[in-house]
Amino acid sequence: MKLDFVGELARSVQPDLMYDIGCNSVDYSVDALENGAKKGIGFDFDHGALELAYALVKAQQHNFLPLWLDAANPSSAQG
Repeated sequence: MKLDFVGELARSVQPDLMYDIGCNSVDYSVDALENGAKKGIGFDFDHGALELAYALVKAQQHNFLPLWLDAANPSSAQG
């Protein structure tokens, strides 16, 4: 159901760039990219998930960049 919603939204909006916060296995990002999104950037804190995501999008030649982000522990204000 959620995957259907993402695909339908991507088809109707066809965004130039979409963000996936907590991209994990990139299932939703891949669905969006296959349904009209042009580029995607995904964020996650799990290094293993990001490695798998990178391998998957590279093998399938999707325009997607998985990046590491720990949103619960942001960098301190260092001036």
